Amino acid sequence: QTEAQARLRVGQRVGILTPDEEVPVFDGIPVVLFPLGAVNNLAQIGTQLFNGLRDLDRQGVDVILAHTFAQTGLGLAIYDRLLRAAEGRIISC
Repeated sequence: QTEAQARLRVGQRVGILTPDEEVPVFDGIPVVLFPLGAVNNLAQIGTQLFNGLRDLDRQGVDVILAHTFAQTGLGLAIYDRLLRAAEGRIISC
């Protein structure tokens, strides 16, 4: 949330890829949300990831912030997809 707020303060339009359970964290913050699915369903999150990236890109966001997961199993695959989509430009928060 603080990274999103920092980006908003400098005038960026922010997109967020987040598990369903974290959507309420962004209530009242003018970001573009794309819920990925239940936090304990990494298969669904992995499936939704590219849909979310494409959707946020179509909506013209300046930056996409994404929830990260444990870098094992499917979590590692999701991280790898994000890393490739970001062309290696990842900021850890």
